[in-house]
Amino acid sequence: MKMELKNTFKLIIISHIIFWASAIQQEKDNHYIFMSPRTLRIGATNELQIRRFGCLEDSVLKVKLFHTENYNGNETLLQEADYQLEEGKKDSFLAFYVNSFGDDNAYDGMLQINGTICGKPISGSDRVLFSNSNGNIILIQTDKPLYKPGQDVNFRVLKLDQNLKPSSRANDTADVYVNDPQGTRLFQFKGVHLGRGIQQRQFPLADEPTLGSWTITVDSGKDSQSTSFQVKEYKLPKFDVSITFPPYVLINAKTIPVQVCAKYDFYI
Repeated sequence: MKMELKNTFKLIIISHIIFWASAIQQEKDNHYIFMSPRTLRIGATNELQIRRFGCLEDSVLKVKLFHTENYNGNETLLQEADYQLEEGKKDSFLAFYVNSFGDDNAYDGMLQINGTICGKPISGSDRVLFSNSNGNIILIQTDKPLYKPGQDVNFRVLKLDQNLKPSSRANDTADVYVNDPQGTRLFQFKGVHLGRGIQQRQFPLADEPTLGSWTITVDSGKDSQSTSFQVKEYKLPKFDVSITFPPYVLINAKTIPVQVCAKYDFYI
């Protein structure tokens, strides 16, 4: 990770769906943390945040975004914005809209901040990635990862928007396809409505199916996602404990010899 350090301003990486943060310590009790998504959505509003500890005076923070052309590595200023940090406000949320720049060669960039807080200049930068704002997330979950021939496969599908909220569009549908390990399509579900939360479906496996890795694929508009599960012959693990006592015990015996045997069988 490339860092710029000015006036004890440093950048650190933290994790929250992949967030990056920067912190400064100008005085003993003054701390500042700046946070941004590692991946910025193009053509959408991205939320940045700065949290101040200690000094909470009126301040101005400038945010600049550069994009990098992959064929020569040159960085071009894409946009910049100024934000007023209100006096006495610890947390400031900054709505940062990323303009569409229409350059297929721009695959990553740099986010840079500059400003003056409590009379001290600060500056720092870190790398960011770009993603298309209309990309959604499709989650596919089966009720278990391994099935035996003849069993029913239960699965559910959930579509999330860019804000990780379930799709609320009534006309949001998807086509679901189930393929065996040879790529043969054996089941399909057309027009599954995803705008009503989680959708659940079921299909049966034959008594003698093709063993191996099966695939469930969900296509919804420009979004597509797949998951896999295994079909194989297997037996459930067995655990058995037996206790053997002596045929008789003397009345004056101080101990009773007992034999305990545990057996665990696992079939692969």
